[in-house]
Amino acid sequence: MKLSHQVTFILLGLIAVVMMARGLASPQQTEVERGKYSVEEVAKCSECHTPQDHNNQLDQQRWLQVAPIWITPVHQAANWANSAPNIAGLSSYTDE
Repeated sequence: MKLSHQVTFILLGLIAVVMMARGLASPQQTEVERGKYSVEEVAKCSECHTPQDHNNQLDQQRWLQVAPIWITPVHQAANWANSAPNIAGLSSYTDE
């Protein structure tokens, strides 16, 4: 192996070690964290899609699983849903 290839290999190894030491997330992990932030902090999906427990707190055991809708329309709506659908553990989606 030429000296320049050895130096390049060592530099790439050092870069990888520094990135791991800094805790830089993988692209997949970054996407998951972004999605979690969008669901929990931006859209606040749990407010409608998570049932409440006996203390009127979000039931962590049933996170994002069918909850009664507490909002009612000002004018009667024929197609008004009585519950928010389950958006957790959708069978057609995997962790990937």
